[in-house]
Amino acid sequence: MSNKDSLAIPLYHMPWKAFFADLFTWLAIGLFIASVYLFYYHSFFSTFMKIAVSGMFFGIFGGMLGFLDMEDRVITTLKNAGQQPEAPRKMQLTVSGKMTFFMATMIFFMAFIILLVVLLDIYYLVESNALADSGIYGVVFKEILFVFLVMLTVSLIIIHKYSRNLKHVISIQLDVLDEVANGNYDTRVPLVSSDEFGQIASKTNDLIVGLRERDVCYMSFGKYVTPEIRDRILNDHIPVNGERTEGTLLFSDLRDFTRYVDTTEPEEVIQSMRVYFTAMEKAIRKYHGIVLQYVGDEIEAVFGVPINLEDHPDLAVQAALEMRKGLAELNRERTRNGKEPFKHGIGVHTGKLLAGNTGSQDRLSYALIGGTVNLASRIAGLNKTFGSDILVSSATVERLHRTFPMTEEPEQVVKGYSRPITVHRVA
Repeated sequence: MSNKDSLAIPLYHMPWKAFFADLFTWLAIGLFIASVYLFYYHSFFSTFMKIAVSGMFFGIFGGMLGFLDMEDRVITTLKNAGQQPEAPRKMQLTVSGKMTFFMATMIFFMAFIILLVVLLDIYYLVESNALADSGIYGVVFKEILFVFLVMLTVSLIIIHKYSRNLKHVISIQLDVLDEVANGNYDTRVPLVSSDEFGQIASKTNDLIVGLRERDVCYMSFGKYVTPEIRDRILNDHIPVNGERTEGTLLFSDLRDFTRYVDTTEPEEVIQSMRVYFTAMEKAIRKYHGIVLQYVGDEIEAVFGVPINLEDHPDLAVQAALEMRKGLAELNRERTRNGKEPFKHGIGVHTGKLLAGNTGSQDRLSYALIGGTVNLASRIAGLNKTFGSDILVSSATVERLHRTFPMTEEPEQVVKGYSRPITVHRVA
């Protein structure tokens, strides 16, 4: 058990200790004073009973006030001490039980003491033969009214203090929930009571831990797949057998990457590739593209899938131009640092696709399947043939809404395709 646990559990008993301490103290004082009046002053037995009952009254109600004041101090102490790892295993008194105890005790004692005062006054009047004295009834009425007002005042104070403690506990939980709603999963609800609120606090803390773990997994998942695909996977919006759609593929690969790897330290290769991929993904996402995967030095991105975009061919070409610009800025930085500049080739192609989960039954991967994917990759490779950096297929050019400066290249036969294809160099 931690230090906080050893501190918290005894503190939960303190309100009851305060209650019984006040109860027995006032009861002893009442009995002592009543005995003095009875044996020393030889007063009536009714006077002894009034004083003794008054002591019990002050003991019960004073104990309640002591209980509530101590409970408030315990709440404040435990709140300032921070969260406790677990709630008390056994509730000492439930909220409803505590409320029932306070209300029933107040109602019972108000009725009991007023009735007892009336009976004792009647007994005194009978014993003293003062029933014929009309003035004595006014005194009796004032006495009963005084007792009633005192008890009513004390009862209202008890209700106010009880409400204050409830509000304090609830405000602590609401403050923590506000923190959680704002994304702060490091906060916890202090366990400041041993009733239902303590159990709720413990369950709330378990919930916060679960939310934090879920968000960690959520954010980590988003680093391995794009947020758009992550959300569709987590929301189960990807058909089991895939979905047929149309989109524009963009492939990009670095030139002479094998030679670069062979002549460069591995740590430098990883760092340089991370910087390069970051710049390229920024350009792709600027025009609503989604990077599907990085394979070695190659980037596979798609526009219009899984989120439908009517102008996905235009967006893909714009992204390619932004990638050209981003690579130029990156190369200026590499040149200043004495590093070899990068060169890449980009291929863009539009066509039919099958989008869905592939892989094994135990390990799935979101992917695009079809001839469009293969052809886009082949077009990226044709940049070596034409000495270009951006090539766009005729299928993409036919679907463009905007005009881009392009030059049509001679037909080429690519691997896997019997008929030659026509591509356009982006100037």
